[in-house]
Amino acid sequence: MRKSIFIFQILFILFVNQAFSGENLIVKGKWPFGPTRSITADSTRNIAFIGSGGGVYVLDINNPASVVSLSEIITPGIVKGLCYKDNRLYIANNENGLMIVDVSTPESPQTIGRYEMAGQVIDVRVSGSYAFLACGDQGLVIINISQPGSPFQAGFLDTPGYASAVFVSDQAAFIADGFKGLLIINVENPTSPVESGNYQTPGYAQDVYVAGGYAYIADGHKGLRIIDISNYESLTETGSLGTTGSAYGISVSGSTAYVASFTSGLRIINVTNPDFPTEAGYYDTSGNAYDVALIGDLACVADDDRGLRIIDVAVPAQADDIGAFDTAGRIESAFYHDNHIYLTDYYGGLVILNATDLSSPEKIQFFYVPGNPSDVLVSGNNAYVAAGSRGLRILDVETPQSPFQTGFFDFDHNAKNLTVLDNKAFIANGFGGLRIINVTDHLSPTETGVYAAADYYAEDVEVSAGYAYLIEKSYNAAKQSGMRIINIDNPATPLSVGFFPTDGATGLSIVGSHVFIANGTSGLKIVDVSNPSLPFLAGSHDTPGNAMDVGISGNIAYVADSHGGVRAIDIQNPLSPFEAGYFDTPGNAVRVNISGLYAFVAERENGLVICRYMKTPVAVSATNITWTGFTARWNEILDAQSYRLDISTKSDFSSFAYRDIYVTGNSQAVGGLLSGTNYYYRVRAFNSGDASISSNTIPIMTAPAAPVVSTPANVTSTGLTASWSTVTGAATYRIDVSESITFSSFMPGYENLSVTGNYMQVDGLVPGHTYYITRLSSF
Repeated sequence: MRKSIFIFQILFILFVNQAFSGENLIVKGKWPFGPTRSITADSTRNIAFIGSGGGVYVLDINNPASVVSLSEIITPGIVKGLCYKDNRLYIANNENGLMIVDVSTPESPQTIGRYEMAGQVIDVRVSGSYAFLACGDQGLVIINISQPGSPFQAGFLDTPGYASAVFVSDQAAFIADGFKGLLIINVENPTSPVESGNYQTPGYAQDVYVAGGYAYIADGHKGLRIIDISNYESLTETGSLGTTGSAYGISVSGSTAYVASFTSGLRIINVTNPDFPTEAGYYDTSGNAYDVALIGDLACVADDDRGLRIIDVAVPAQADDIGAFDTAGRIESAFYHDNHIYLTDYYGGLVILNATDLSSPEKIQFFYVPGNPSDVLVSGNNAYVAAGSRGLRILDVETPQSPFQTGFFDFDHNAKNLTVLDNKAFIANGFGGLRIINVTDHLSPTETGVYAAADYYAEDVEVSAGYAYLIEKSYNAAKQSGMRIINIDNPATPLSVGFFPTDGATGLSIVGSHVFIANGTSGLKIVDVSNPSLPFLAGSHDTPGNAMDVGISGNIAYVADSHGGVRAIDIQNPLSPFEAGYFDTPGNAVRVNISGLYAFVAERENGLVICRYMKTPVAVSATNITWTGFTARWNEILDAQSYRLDISTKSDFSSFAYRDIYVTGNSQAVGGLLSGTNYYYRVRAFNSGDASISSNTIPIMTAPAAPVVSTPANVTSTGLTASWSTVTGAATYRIDVSESITFSSFMPGYENLSVTGNYMQVDGLVPGHTYYITRLSSF
């Protein structure tokens, strides 16, 4: 007996995402720590939580003289504010919303919830089942955290100023609202907050603390302001005290207010009489004091590039620094060498990371370098550091855990950036121009040559084929900033041979006969230098931010684009560069160095980001669709070593029929599926262990199974009722009726006849003839 034969048609929409260019740049790893600007504490366990750049350090300060780092929390964005309550840490993560972290076991914090929102989250306080967020221009946002894994917005109120900080007390939220001073919001009904009162302070309200019927305001350059809040509708200032520095953060305990006073450190103020506050003591920290938290008689100060400072305030007049935890300051450059990453901390020195696993680099050493280190290059066992006013520093890093200085060469000006070639260090030395230092003897480097043009400030330098390419900024209105090309065949007498004008360049990179210039607000400039005396513009691409530096890997130029993040520019055709991808970094991308496939991006306040370009495949329509499978297809990615294919019955891939199927080509036959079922597939490209972003999603339906024909019913001499099994996924059925077993001819009206149900009446048959109706198809 002939088996049933089926016909099918699959209808689908092909979604080809011209995938957002950003989706082609992936982050391999990061070490995002930077200046410390926020702090909170668990005074029961003597644990301090300090927000440092794009992360939080969890610190045991039971012994202030020997602070122990218990763990680190890496956050998606810059940490702006912190709140600790009941074993949970709430992180105001700037443009990345609110993070909720379980710190009941401080050695292994666990993120248990996130709330993402547009705009900035500057500060957070928690009361009951709600988190109150100070959100800058957006004012107060109230988040329901009764289910921390699924927080949601309960209410909001747009404040007239810039909500910099929030304090919650007695069903009221007190907002430090920038130039608009203090704002009091009734939050008895969190879904409908309403303003209850306000007071215009004379300065810029940065922080607020409420205690004993008073609001204490850190009011910027106007110091401490004390507001009587006994009557919300008629607020009055009772007392004030100017602070030497600008008041940024405040905490109050009993009759004492502790003010983080920026350049003047910690100010300790007696507020026993709020009408007449007086300074009881101070400790001038070495950094810039941003925030302060109290643990007993200890004031823990977030001291910017100097990390955490622990001040004993038991006797205010004798306040003293008794402990510290140093964090990174402003990271200016990064260099990868032999499984280690070397970072220049502008305010401290050299940070060395173990990068055996690029996805999770770990700090192993910090080495103090005088001056303001801004660039580093490692060659062999030596690290060469451009140390600002302290010139060139040479460190032995054969054992990265134990670096030591071997030699130095001091300059009169500012050593900004450097490159090293053939035992010579070429240094962009600010107003000192180009300095060429012979480093054959690391113990005693000597100057070989100098090129300096009056009124020009040297920003960056690269060397290739006997020429030094120097980025110069003009400080004379009559002179043009630009790239100077200097013949260094004789290093003792460097000679300027060419010049290309620019309008804001700070960094460059050279490949072959092209120089790639990070040209500030004008983006990337590509200059042909095949004739060094006559350089000319070959191509350009305007980036959205401020192009600070550029590095080249293959056909991709990685541009450190300041607040525009990292931009990946395809330069295969230098005449027509275009953006192939980007990553919007949380910090300020200022410098990029390339090692192999990876770009190491210095982010200043956000430390380091390691990223690479990886093109995303485009999935296309499936072929060979059967009852139980199909062949998935996608475009070929030239540098992909393999692909990973996902198949799901859910369009959001919340569950999988198959996951991470390893494929070496650009198609894959898949079987073992259910007939007549909707599936979705997507694919990722792999190279050197890195995966691209997932491709667009292709929806598809497997073919319905063949119906099973039943014995005809109601058979007469001229007709019968044909019936068959219902098939999942079939909308209609097609029936053929023939007197030929080969179906070489058909009964009139019964060839490929469409039927919506699972039976039909067949009439017009000839008595005594044999008919075949088993060729039944689902559709």
